[in-house]
Amino acid sequence: MAEPLLALSQLTKRFGSFTALSDVSLDLRPGEVHCILGENGAGKSTLCNLIFGVHQPDSGAMQYRGGPYRPSGPADALAQGIAMVHQHFSLVGDMSVVDNVLLGRQRGILDRRQCARDLEKLAAEYGLPLDPLAKIDDLSVGERQRVEIVKCLIRDPHLFVLDEPTAVLLPDEIAALLDVCRRVAAGGRAVVLVTHKLAEIKKVADRVTVLRGGRTVATSNDPTADIDALVRAMIQGNVEALDTSAASILGLEPVTHVGHEPASKAKVEALQIDGLTVKDRQGVTRLDNFTLMVDRGEIVGVAGVEGNGQSELTAVLAGMMEATEGRVHLGATELTGRSPKEITAAGVGIVPEDRHAVGSCSA
Repeated sequence: MAEPLLALSQLTKRFGSFTALSDVSLDLRPGEVHCILGENGAGKSTLCNLIFGVHQPDSGAMQYRGGPYRPSGPADALAQGIAMVHQHFSLVGDMSVVDNVLLGRQRGILDRRQCARDLEKLAAEYGLPLDPLAKIDDLSVGERQRVEIVKCLIRDPHLFVLDEPTAVLLPDEIAALLDVCRRVAAGGRAVVLVTHKLAEIKKVADRVTVLRGGRTVATSNDPTADIDALVRAMIQGNVEALDTSAASILGLEPVTHVGHEPASKAKVEALQIDGLTVKDRQGVTRLDNFTLMVDRGEIVGVAGVEGNGQSELTAVLAGMMEATEGRVHLGATELTGRSPKEITAAGVGIVPEDRHAVGSCSA
């Protein structure tokens, strides 16, 4: 068994009176993908930030490549061969891909042509194609995540930390990213992948550490075989107690409940979208005579590859974009042309594609 590249021993981190991590120990080995599993608030991001030097531990120790490791900050961690893809993007929107990759990495005269060649090499090696001259603001969420990844890989790190990188990606993009993790590990590096999605654990994890409430509650050297136990450790309960929706989210077979079927209920329309047409500022039609009815108690999925009107549909429903034609009703209340404040007051909640850029919450 390979010696640990990074060993964490009894790490504790407090923020005021709140203990985010308590006595967490684990080791990360070259050539493996080590997944950190846990619900929101379990301490996963805090652990990553300790490894990357964003925060300093209150107690405990870290050993990296056989010696003490206590980075003074992210720049120190990068200099020692540790790179991290953060949960939230850290890109400059009005700069190009190549300039974002070079930012903070090269001083003096910037060699954009060499950087573009390096990006082409990474694209060939890992399947991460990018237009070096594209402006970040013009890229999709998935493409921006790709930029964050190549920013790290271009440094050729020994340890690659990814904090929930798949949260904003489409299924095909998730599969591609997991393939990148496997290729990076196959090159002799260590990969830390933070997630709470069991499908990702099954596909790529060599080992798993489960955090709950800031503590290590389970580990596994055979995640596929131990998946049920990992779920129980993560949620502190029994998998069989999960209802159908929760089991589906976790990637498990839904529980079948034997008993009387509920009596059928008359359908009551909750949302009515009638003949919705949306044209953008350039006059391009993004939605064309779109009609949809959603009954109370229903979950309706709207599927399509990126750029086929999903973003415009949610923007209209949120009051962030005006429809060219058509009407929207919530029950008996017409919402056509209403402001976001009025739509929220009527009882509509929107989680946008990029919640950090366009989402807000008021008390």
